[in-house]
Amino acid sequence: IWDAVETNLQAKARMVREGKAGGKGALVLLLNNHFMLQERLQANEQLARFMGRSGERTGRMVEEDARQLVQRTWLTPLQVLSGVHVPSRKLQSDGLYSRSSRHAIKQALSAFNSEVDAILNNKDLRIEEEVLRMHLVQSSCDFVLPVYAEFLDKFASTRSFSKHPDKYLLYPLERLRPLLHSSLFAGHLSK
Repeated sequence: IWDAVETNLQAKARMVREGKAGGKGALVLLLNNHFMLQERLQANEQLARFMGRSGERTGRMVEEDARQLVQRTWLTPLQVLSGVHVPSRKLQSDGLYSRSSRHAIKQALSAFNSEVDAILNNKDLRIEEEVLRMHLVQSSCDFVLPVYAEFLDKFASTRSFSKHPDKYLLYPLERLRPLLHSSLFAGHLSK
């Protein structure tokens, strides 16, 4: 039974894989369905006994699907941030960034902002079950916020990178965490 269910899910995921949500649609489909199966098995002891090891496999699949979804969702924004390297020789004598360094920092923040907007507004990244959604949100916060905080600390807080930093710092840490909790994987942006 389990093999038939999994074969059917994988076939549906293949149809979605190249389409929506930048390839993440298939992961959302698998994750939502694997989580629903896991919940049903946990709620029904007789069904869990009948399914045997397949039930244990479902829990592992939920964790793997969740890990992959978080990593794929945040890959581009994190690559944008990690692409900025400002060697100390690029600092001017007054401790400010050179023009090219300021430009690179601004570009990275602008691209990060665009990526975050796209992620938060992506209706195809909707997770129905609130427990699963909050697990994914927390995993995303644990994955993204330390990197973002390090970037802000290194480039945006100690030295002036712009005359108008508010134009580029659309998501200060104190705003980003609650925004992720309210909107990430909800399929809409909560203001």
